[in-house]
Amino acid sequence: MSKWYDGAVSKEKIIYMFNGDFPLSDICIESIAIYEKIVVCSFITNYIPSKYPEKWKLENFNAISFELSFSDLIDFSFNGDHLFGNYGELIIQKKDDVIHINFKSSNIDLSFTANYMFINDIKPINMISSR
Repeated sequence: MSKWYDGAVSKEKIIYMFNGDFPLSDICIESIAIYEKIVVCSFITNYIPSKYPEKWKLENFNAISFELSFSDLIDFSFNGDHLFGNYGELIIQKKDDVIHINFKSSNIDLSFTANYMFINDIKPINMISSR
């Protein structure tokens, strides 16, 4: 079965850092920036994998922030309101050499397609308040 990161140019980060265990459930959109045909998305997850980098053990964290970028944007669609701060399910699939991205929560639906996906950054964070 394929993983969401199989289509990423830098998928080795997920494999190395988390032994491939990094599901996209309980995800919050932190920010989205669109530059012509490039979309940069920052997300937060409350899921903490059982394996994570040794240096993170020194951090007082309860969530993980990660940034993905998608280039050569094909289409983009957004319906709803209050894009940021909503928790939902993020689905990323590679079909026919195209990356399909879909984020759904109770009040938003975001979807787009692109030709390339990059894992830019993954870091531990401490969420001050819980939802």
